[in-house]
Amino acid sequence: MEESMKGSHIYVVLAIILLFGFTSCATTYMPLSQVPDAQELGPITASFEKNIILGSNFVGTVGIGLAGGGGALLGIGIVTLSPPLLAVGGIAAGAGLGVALIGELIEAPKRKIVNEAAREALLTAARSKYTEDIDVRDIRVTYVRPSGSTHLYNATGVVIKKEN
Repeated sequence: MEESMKGSHIYVVLAIILLFGFTSCATTYMPLSQVPDAQELGPITASFEKNIILGSNFVGTVGIGLAGGGGALLGIGIVTLSPPLLAVGGIAAGAGLGVALIGELIEAPKRKIVNEAAREALLTAARSKYTEDIDVRDIRVTYVRPSGSTHLYNATGVVIKKEN
């Protein structure tokens, strides 16, 4: 029993470090109502078309599944004090997170283009309604459907008056 547990403590420590390390990466969100000097003028909606589709990223989905399976193996390895399960679970969880990150990096340029198009569509719609110097915040984009060779999106946001 003593020999099988020898060296498994390092895997437990690594699993705990991973657990608490990833939970501390959460970002904070400040609601628009708490932004100083923001004068909300009202909500705005607009539709726009782009030749890019944002959907579920296969690579990212596989990565998250692999990370989940690795996490399950880590949990089983911790409970049973099995060094092989801890090693395989740690490797699978790390590889899964790496693959998910690669999937995110693949989608990031497409998401940036769609978000910029949404911002422009909302600003155009807001400028036709408001005469002040304005900006759009809290932008949300929803995929609607294919539209010929392009794809139709809806965007919503909140119009605020810019401070000079």
